[in-house]
Amino acid sequence: MIRRKMMMRRERRNPPKKLDDSKKDDDEKRKKEREEALRKRREAEEKAKAEADEAKAKMDELARKRKESAQKKIDDEQKRKQEEEEKRKKSLEEKKLAEQKANEEAEAARKKALEEQKEVDTGVKKFVLEDERPKDVKEDLPTQFEKLEKTKLEEMPAKQPKEEETKTPETKKEPMSLMKKKMEEEKEKAKKLAEEKKLKEDEEKKKKEDEAKKRRDELLAKKKDEEGKKKDVKEEPPKKLDDSKKDDDEKRKKEREEALKKRREAEEKEDEEKKKKENEAKKRRDELLAKKKDEEGKKKDVKEELQRNSMIRRKMMMRRERRNVKKP
Repeated sequence: MIRRKMMMRRERRNPPKKLDDSKKDDDEKRKKEREEALRKRREAEEKAKAEADEAKAKMDELARKRKESAQKKIDDEQKRKQEEEEKRKKSLEEKKLAEQKANEEAEAARKKALEEQKEVDTGVKKFVLEDERPKDVKEDLPTQFEKLEKTKLEEMPAKQPKEEETKTPETKKEPMSLMKKKMEEEKEKAKKLAEEKKLKEDEEKKKKEDEAKKRRDELLAKKKDEEGKKKDVKEEPPKKLDDSKKDDDEKRKKEREEALKKRREAEEKEDEEKKKKENEAKKRRDELLAKKKDEEGKKKDVKEELQRNSMIRRKMMMRRERRNVKKP
């Protein structure tokens, strides 16, 4: 018993040496493998961290670009609205000037028509007064005959007096009645011409007045429409002035929809890439954790094996000691 206790004390003070060099080589190999696994794990962790930082930087850059593009779109929209407002104001000013010019032209045409009508009225009145004046044959005929004779004498050649001398008294009376008839015919012609002129001027005047009235009505209608648009500007967007404006608005609307569609597609693509990268990072983390668990399990197995071997060696030593004690 005493000897056995002494042997155990010695064993505690001096642990037993390795059984062979192969075991030592295996331990060195396992140690190197563990160090290599730790080094690879650190490298994988550093690589995963660098990739995560790179993905984060890319996402931040994309978010910044999206923000800048959204701000640019807002600025462009505000600029477009401002330009449209300026164009609308300019068109309103041009319409006002055109309306003022049309009113001035209509007023000038009206004044001119009134002056022309006044002249026509005075001429017609003069003819009417001459026609309606009571005819005194005793007073009118001599004066008219004198005038006609005077004009006729001025127009007649120098040989005319000889012919008049040869004429009988009956032939001398005939020119007087012919002259009277001619005067009446000329008066009728003048009256008809005056009536025709008056009718023509009345038609022209009426036509000008109708045109001026039509322009005034159109301008008033436009003015009313513009006032209605101004009143409803808060409730409804202003109507487009022409088809080209409408086409431009449709084109801008389509461009905005296309831009929104592209932005949504880009965002969806970014989200997919982000999810893909996150899944890859998660997969790498899971692989690293699995490797770590495997290494820990291997370490545990190695430790258990070492403990088992040490226990076996200890038992073998104890058996040897017992055998040595039993020997005389």
